[in-house]
Amino acid sequence: MSSPAPTASTSVSSAAPPQRPRALILTACQTDDVSLISQALSLASSDSRDTVPELLSRAVTQSIRRNATNVLTYVLNHGAEVPAYSSLNIEDHSKAIFEILVAHGWDINARRPGDRPLLWEVVGDGDLVAWCLDHGATAIPNDLGPASDDERRKDEYGCPPLLEVAASQSTVATFELLRSKGAQLGRRTLHFAARAAIKSGDREGEQPQMLDKDRAKLHSERMAVVVHLVDALGLDPNALDQPAGWSLGNHWGTPLCYVAHSNPNWDCSEVVTFLLQKGADPGLVMDPAGWDAVELARRSKNQRFLDLIEDWKANRLERKPGA
Repeated sequence: MSSPAPTASTSVSSAAPPQRPRALILTACQTDDVSLISQALSLASSDSRDTVPELLSRAVTQSIRRNATNVLTYVLNHGAEVPAYSSLNIEDHSKAIFEILVAHGWDINARRPGDRPLLWEVVGDGDLVAWCLDHGATAIPNDLGPASDDERRKDEYGCPPLLEVAASQSTVATFELLRSKGAQLGRRTLHFAARAAIKSGDREGEQPQMLDKDRAKLHSERMAVVVHLVDALGLDPNALDQPAGWSLGNHWGTPLCYVAHSNPNWDCSEVVTFLLQKGADPGLVMDPAGWDAVELARRSKNQRFLDLIEDWKANRLERKPGA
């Protein structure tokens, strides 16, 4: 007896399911394949979430994230909207992506309230900083100017002064380029620079894969910024990190307090020695209820810092007349 002929339903179930538009968009951005974008848009449906505008928006986001320049150019030329803000969800900042966006009317300075413009995100890359400045980036957010202390607290947390960010990531040359464009110092400029000089000097820090010569170069750059801030710009080694009467989280007091509160495995000897030589006081507290650098070091179990302070105190006693 012969087998029955396959029914229509049997034929359909054995066929490969059609690829979903969103999956096509993702693959297109992973491979930078414009033809897959065309396929995805042809499958768009007005009665589902996969509409043409939604797919175009998704393609913009994914192509920026994955550095898919061909896809980004294609969708922007076919009706996709340029991102409204300059802060992008992107791991590796790409000048090619930025050039495409700027060519399509992207506002390099636009930001959400309390967020950072693009320039804040690239301060560690001197070439990108120069490119951004050449393409209209401003060193002070265009909308900055909050009236009340509460607004200032909120905005400085999300978008601190640019040089406060640059101090821990930039070279002296890039820092000075930004300063020449009007970038402002912040209350924690020296604090962050000092902390960055410790981190970059430790092979167990954030970049353990770095070669020793690269790590040494980075540490030299970070210490150069600390020295520049104190010797060239005259920043106070005892500066407090917030105005009197404020009580912000993760604010520890003086630059030495930030060093003391850091990872006890980090080598802080060079930056601590420099700050002490420039008049930093390890006993200075932010307010009567606060902790000084020594107490913060004890609570952080930062024995290296405590040993440096003890040696410094002993040397001061030896130098005193009649000691």
